[in-house]
Amino acid sequence: MKTNNSVFVIEDDARNLVILSGLLDRMDVDYRRNTSGAQAVQQVHSMQPRPQMILLDMDLPQADPFGIYDELQAEPELRYIPVIAMAGDTRMREVLSQINARKFAAVITKPMPENQFFQLVGQFLDNNRS
Repeated sequence: MKTNNSVFVIEDDARNLVILSGLLDRMDVDYRRNTSGAQAVQQVHSMQPRPQMILLDMDLPQADPFGIYDELQAEPELRYIPVIAMAGDTRMREVLSQINARKFAAVITKPMPENQFFQLVGQFLDNNRS
């Protein structure tokens, strides 16, 4: 039986989605996915309950991840949801200053060791339990 924890994953790479899905399943966390970034903010609005955190890929070929983040922050009902930036090492080096300037909740450099992923995600889920 799944817990009340929920995560919204915005990731376009099928291999990464399989890995993330497996890790979240092992944590017994409910999650929804968006594979393009399109309509992501509207999708979060429609989720009940709201996700406790959002994992946002920084390399979406069909969407601007910073635009998605900015839209989330502009919404009073959504800005409290922690957004975790995810990217491979090379991409992370390219965008880290923008991530830090926008004050993302955390970063995940892919691939992240499982134990670190569990610890990071668990920290945000534990901090956001009602």
